[in-house]
Amino acid sequence: MENKQSGNPISLLARLATLGKSFAPELPEPRLEEAGIPAAVLAPLVLPQWDSELKDSSLLFIKRAVSLRKHSGQMAFPGGVMEAEDEDLLSTGFRESMEEIGLRQEGSRVLARLPAASTPTGFLLQPYFIATTQKDFVAEPLEVESIHMISMVELLNCPVRLEHREWHGQKYRVIYFDTQTVCIWGVTGRITEILLQHFFDWTPPR
Repeated sequence: MENKQSGNPISLLARLATLGKSFAPELPEPRLEEAGIPAAVLAPLVLPQWDSELKDSSLLFIKRAVSLRKHSGQMAFPGGVMEAEDEDLLSTGFRESMEEIGLRQEGSRVLARLPAASTPTGFLLQPYFIATTQKDFVAEPLEVESIHMISMVELLNCPVRLEHREWHGQKYRVIYFDTQTVCIWGVTGRITEILLQHFFDWTPPR
């Protein structure tokens, strides 16, 4: 297998999977009952085919429906709250993603369990970085206003802003990715930042 610099398309997923394993030793299981409402999201890397190169890949985001009670109209990754029938949080992520955009677990590859992220609204999100070659995504209109495929090349090079905000007495560092079509921020921005840093040698602004 050729190395990262060779541009060999087969090495892309292998490299991402190898990098994904390095998160595991650093991540204790989150104490969900103390940290917030357990939920899971999937950050899907969409490839035309498994041997595609990075330049042909995109990260899938959704815009949440404005009718939702929380985080309405915001950019997000597909996912939602854990339910009693879910075996684990990864199952939650795939179940919710299937309901929201028709993302199928069959044929998807889990690359990494990312660090958990809390939200000011009381959720503890467990993100998973996955890869898929699926093309036929369909938004569930009651939950998803639109689906956005942002190319990895654009994400790695788009303008980025930092702000410090206060919410209910707590201060938060907020990162904004100003892509050509949407602005990605909030907890989704934080997850995106971690993903780009760890897997794609991206450096965040100071």
